[in-house]
Order: sequence, then structure tokens, then C-alpha cells
Amino acid sequence: MDPSTADLVSSLGFLVGRVSHRMTAELATRFEALSFTPTQWRVMASLWNEDGQTQKEISRKTAIDPATLTVMLKRMEERGLVTRRRDPANNRLQRVYLADSRPAEIQRVRETISAHINSVNAVATKGFDESERATLIRLLTRARANLEPTTEQSHPRDEPKGDLS
Repeated sequence: MDPSTADLVSSLGFLVGRVSHRMTAELATRFEALSFTPTQWRVMASLWNEDGQTQKEISRKTAIDPATLTVMLKRMEERGLVTRRRDPANNRLQRVYLADSRPAEIQRVRETISAHINSVNAVATKGFDESERATLIRLLTRARANLEPTTEQSHPRDEPKGDLS
């Protein structure tokens, strides 16, 4: 057995997991005042990048379990953040849209969330120059693609812009 695989401080999976855990916990704390969760943010970010997706597309892009997503979308719909409508071309599909009824609330949430994400990213990459930050994102994106070979290759629109969490 390779000795480095037993050493947590040099285990890629452990380090990435810990960074992810800490960033998610920090975001959860910051989002609490908005009555929002990091998982809900992933849904909103996906819709900000491409409104009108099917629940299946959102589930795939955000890595949220379909059953969990259904419950979450119901809550987000009750809150007035999203709406679900049948696809006119295929009645079996439901598409999810940002709610038209509360554009000011959605914009406020987006701006506040973006500020929190930028702040947490800045803390996580403190001391990194722009080249190092870009390299980190590029390498993690490649590692993700290596581990998710059955999904289509990641497109910039699939990922929230400028975020490490």
C-alpha cells in the first residue's frame, strides 16, 4: 500500500472533502439570514445560468437527488422564488423557471448570495494570485470530469460563475 494514501494531510479526497465541508458550512451560516441553503443556491445558480430547465436537468447539473429536488422546488415555489410549468411541447416534462412575480426579491437574493460566495471564496483562496486560483478551478474541473465520465462534459453554463463552493 502506498503510504501517502493513509496520510490524511496528503489525501486529495480528504482535502477536497474538508474544503467543501468548510465552505458549505460557512455559506450555510451566511445564508441563514436569507432563509436559504447552499443546496437551494445551487438550484438558483443553475436557473440564473439557464432558466426553464427540466427537473432532471437541474438534478444532473447540481448533483441533487431527484426526490430531494422535488421537495425543495415545492418549498421554493411556495416562497415565490420559482415556478414549475408543464413543457408545452412535451406535457410529461415540468420546466422550472425563476418566478416572475418577485423580481426584486430574486435580485436581492442573487446579489446577497453572490456577495457571500465571493467572500467565502476569497477566504478560501487567501494568498492565491489569479493564476493560482484559475489553475485550481481548472484542475478541480478536470478531476470532476474524470470522476463523472457518464455525464456530458462540463460546460461553463452548467457551473455557477466564479465560485469554488
